[in-house]
Amino acid sequence: MNIKLNNKLINKIESAFADANKEALTTLEKKIRAEIDRIAGDTELRNKARKNNYDFYIAALYKEKNARVADELVAKIVKKEIKKHDARTLRIAGLLERHDIKDIDLTNSDVIYGTDTDIEWVVDGLLVTIRVIWAGGYNIMCLHTRVLCNVKKLKALGGA
Repeated sequence: MNIKLNNKLINKIESAFADANKEALTTLEKKIRAEIDRIAGDTELRNKARKNNYDFYIAALYKEKNARVADELVAKIVKKEIKKHDARTLRIAGLLERHDIKDIDLTNSDVIYGTDTDIEWVVDGLLVTIRVIWAGGYNIMCLHTRVLCNVKKLKALGGA
C-alpha cells in the first residue's frame, strides 16, 4: 500500500515534537563530546573504545591533532538521530492516513523533553492516542523516546 502523506499532517506532528527534538539533539551532541573527551584523556579507556567502538576511538585519538574527526563523528550520530525523528513522524502520519484522518489538532500537545506524554483526541468516531515514553540506558544515547501511536474505533454508547 503506497499512501501519499499529507504535508499538513506531517507539519503538525513535527511541530508537536519540535522542542523535544531540538533538546534531544543538543543533549546528544554534548554527551558525545563529553564521551570523546573522557576517552581521549584515558589510555585504558581508549584501548577499550578501540576494541568496542571504533568511531569514538578515532575521534578521541585525534581530538587534539584534528578536531574535524570529532566534529564528523558528532555530525554522523546527530544525522542518524534526525533520521529517526523523521521516520517517527512519517510512521505516525502514515497510521493516521490509513484511518482516513487528514487533519488533527495538536494545539497544546507539545512533547516535552524527558517527560512522558499521552495525547488523546477523538476524530470521526476514532480514538487516536500518541504516547511518548522516555527511556534510559547505559550507553551514550541514554535518554531516548519510544513513541506509540494507536487508532481505535470507539464503541457506541448505550444500548438499544
